[in-house]
Amino acid sequence: LWLTAGLFHIMVEQRLDDLGPLRQLLAGGDVLSAQHVSKVLDVHPHIRMINGYGPTEGTTFSCCHDFQTGAAITDPVPIGRPVANTRVYILGSDLQELPVGDTGELFIGGDGIARGYFKNEALTSAKFPTVTLKRGVTERLYRTGDQARFRADGTVDFLGRIDTQVKLRGFRIELNEIESALQRHAAVGQACVVAERDATEVRRLLAFCKMKAGPAFDEVALKAHLEATLPPFMIPTVIDRVDEFPLTINGKIDRAKLLAQAASDRRRLELPVIPPLPAPQPTQTNLETTIAGVWCAALRLSRVEPDDNFFDVGGDSVRLVAVHAELETVLRRDIPLVALFECSTVRTLARRLAPDVRNPLLDNSRELKRAEQQRAAFASGRARRPSTSS
Repeated sequence: LWLTAGLFHIMVEQRLDDLGPLRQLLAGGDVLSAQHVSKVLDVHPHIRMINGYGPTEGTTFSCCHDFQTGAAITDPVPIGRPVANTRVYILGSDLQELPVGDTGELFIGGDGIARGYFKNEALTSAKFPTVTLKRGVTERLYRTGDQARFRADGTVDFLGRIDTQVKLRGFRIELNEIESALQRHAAVGQACVVAERDATEVRRLLAFCKMKAGPAFDEVALKAHLEATLPPFMIPTVIDRVDEFPLTINGKIDRAKLLAQAASDRRRLELPVIPPLPAPQPTQTNLETTIAGVWCAALRLSRVEPDDNFFDVGGDSVRLVAVHAELETVLRRDIPLVALFECSTVRTLARRLAPDVRNPLLDNSRELKRAEQQRAAFASGRARRPSTSS
C-alpha cells in the first residue's frame, strides 16, 4: 500500500488495525512523523515500512528509507539513500558539495531526471543547472528547493523547504503565486500567505491583506476572486485584514508573527470537548451539537455554525476521513463516507443521520456486512499464505 503522509498519519491514528494484512507499506510525499512510524512497527512488526521521497521532476521516487523493526526512530525521519541509477548531492550556495552533517540544498541527478518544463526554457534553465563538482565531474542536476543533510552512515535527512513552496494534501503550492493573485484584486494593496502547520504537516493556508483605501474588506469577494484563477487546493481557508504587516529586523514580512496572530483568531481558541451523544434517541439539535464538536476537534476550531460548509472552514478530504472515523465511534453506527461529502454542513448531515430518516446508504445493509466478510477473508488468506520473501 502507498499512502501520502497526511493519510498515513490519519490511518495510524484512526485505523491502525486495518494496516495489519499488509506486507509492505510505503508513505511519503511530505514529512513523516517518527511517532507514527514507530507505532506501525510496534503494532505490526511484520510490515516492511518505507519512506519514499522524490519530486515529480525525479520521476516520483529519488530516495527511499527502509525502516528496521526495533530500530530507534527519531525526528527528522530520514528519507534514506538514492534509488538505483539516481544520485543525490547536498550543495551550498556555491553549488559545491557540503561535508557530512552540514545543511544545504538537495540536488538530484541520474536517469530519472526530467528533461525540463514544457515550453518554459527559463524555468528549465534555473531548475536544471549543469554543475561541475570539486572532483571534476560535470552533471546536469535538478535543484529541489529542499533543505537536507547527510548522516554519517550516508542516509539523508529532509529538513524542510528553502523557498515558499509548501505541500498541502499532496499538492505543491507556491505561496507567492497566491499572493500575486490576491494583489491583482483592485482593493488589495499587499498580501502575504502563510501555511499553518501541526507537528507533521501543513493544515491550512491563511492569507493576510493590507487593503487600499476604498471599499470595505470582503473575505467572500476575495475568495471568489481567487477561485476564478486558482484551483480549489490553493484557496486559503481564512483571508484576514491587517492594517500593517509585522516586519523582521531585515524589513521583510515576519511570517512567524502572522501565524501567532492566526493562533488567536476568533475561531481558534480552546479546543472543545466533543459532547457525548444523548441517549436513547438523539434529537436534531443534539446531533448538530455532536457533529459540530467532532468537526471542531478535527479542524482545531473553537466553534462552527450549523450552516458552515466543512470545506470552507478548513476541511479537506484527508480531514474528512478522521471526522468519519470519529463520528462512527461517537454515534456507534456505520456511516458511509459518501454521506459526509454529500452533506457538508452540520445541519444537513444531522438531518441525514437522524434516526427517523430511512436512508438505504445508512442501513447496516447486506452490502456493509459483505464488505466486512470480504475484509476478514482477505486478512485470513494473508495469514495462511506462505512467505515468498528471500
